[in-house]
Amino acid sequence: MLISGKTGTGKSLVARHVAQTATSVAEREGLSVTDIYVDCSQHSTETRAACATARAANRAVGEPKNVPLTGLGASQYYTMI
Repeated sequence: MLISGKTGTGKSLVARHVAQTATSVAEREGLSVTDIYVDCSQHSTETRAACATARAANRAVGEPKNVPLTGLGASQYYTMI
């Protein structure tokens, strides 16, 4: 899920609450859920934010794929995600 909107509207608070709830429900049901959090305001372009998201998702699931820091377009990083 990608969430975007104006600063100060509660996006992070809601996202963290939903992720925590989903993780609790998954554990009760014997399922595995992994969440990642990327603060896109720390990245100057959409491509850099997509790259950071792809790299974080890759680390979270323990995949050995190489996600390059540069050289790809945003759509290629979204495909990796």
